[in-house]
Amino acid sequence: MNLDNVSREKLFDLREQYKEKCKNSENKEEIKDIDKQLSNSSLGTEHFFREMGQIYEASLSLPETDPARQQLQHLPKLCAELMLDGFPLELVDGEASNIPIGWLNDLVSPKNKILVVTVLGVQSTGKSTLLNTMFGVQFAVSSGRCTRGAFMLLIKINEDVRKDFNCDFMVIIDTEGLKSPELAQLDNSHEHDNELATLVVGLSDITIINIAMENSTEMKDILQIVVHAFLRMKEVGKKAQCQFVHQNVSMFQPMTRTETGNCSCNS
Repeated sequence: MNLDNVSREKLFDLREQYKEKCKNSENKEEIKDIDKQLSNSSLGTEHFFREMGQIYEASLSLPETDPARQQLQHLPKLCAELMLDGFPLELVDGEASNIPIGWLNDLVSPKNKILVVTVLGVQSTGKSTLLNTMFGVQFAVSSGRCTRGAFMLLIKINEDVRKDFNCDFMVIIDTEGLKSPELAQLDNSHEHDNELATLVVGLSDITIINIAMENSTEMKDILQIVVHAFLRMKEVGKKAQCQFVHQNVSMFQPMTRTETGNCSCNS
């Protein structure tokens, strides 16, 4: 709570500036500078989890009998207990694009069946809010680029519904927004989006594609990225489910369009 309070005082003004600058595409340098300030001013539990993972990863290079390595063997269990209490864990470092493989392997036991659900979408389309509403979790929400990289949260399935879900735990993955303004100025921004989408689709059993508005350009961009990711999954023989969530659409609008389309075909 104290960490959140300290960060919130500084971040509020910066996020307001960020939203104002994003309204004008010519402010790319200023957007980049404010984004850097946001990163430097943020301090939360995810940063301590990141340090735990990096320290544990470094200890794996030591001999198994080394006392320093043995002293850190309890860290995966400690982190798993915190995840069960509702703390999200950083899956992909949003600043260095690093994935601590050894840390994650020891954190998640292969003895348990896990169902992985991921959300993908353009920046500021309410991906974190969607997961918070669906599963009653508490991913950080904000306008602009709030989530960086990817975070996962562990949900234990009650015994009375485990047979229906066919799993012991559910892993919810929240990803950073695609097509972010501060990354759009980079020449390889599309590669970053494609790599992130391919990674999370490959990890997931169910991928939720969140589209916030009736915007043909936005829909075209996100569909290209998602299709690229699923084509890669087809190459390796992995079959994953994809669900689309389209927000801010009137209930009668799709019905009217469907009826209009049927009339056109019949005529």
